[in-house]
Amino acid sequence: MSIDQERLAEMVDRGGSNGAVSQTPPPQLSQASGPKLPGRREVWLELPAPYDGHKFKMWVNFPGSVGEDLNGASDDLMYAAIGQVVVEHNGWRDDLGTLPPPSEPAFWRRIPQELAVTIISLVRLETQKLPNSVTRSRQR
Repeated sequence: MSIDQERLAEMVDRGGSNGAVSQTPPPQLSQASGPKLPGRREVWLELPAPYDGHKFKMWVNFPGSVGEDLNGASDDLMYAAIGQVVVEHNGWRDDLGTLPPPSEPAFWRRIPQELAVTIISLVRLETQKLPNSVTRSRQR
């Protein structure tokens, strides 16, 4: 046992640094105590006309912190979040050539505003599919 481990063991034996003895045992964490959440899930979405053939891949089960930023009041936070959620596109081009990946701010500056709003709307709709399917099945 190292010196640091010995000091820690002494503190625990004395009940911490003030000598008080704790009556509550530390919680025992089990790695197999419940179901594991699914890993990162990504899906490809197709855009409606006039963007026929344009597809993008999005991260569907992103954490709530990213969702808060996506719905936040700040445009900077919202574009940073959408850049994390929209993972890639299928080689979109404009007059300047192939667009950068959606994770780069230049992507969002180069695409038309109607396209950006459409992408954001589709992302929000896609993240509601699972909760809406649960609601529909309970109403039956």
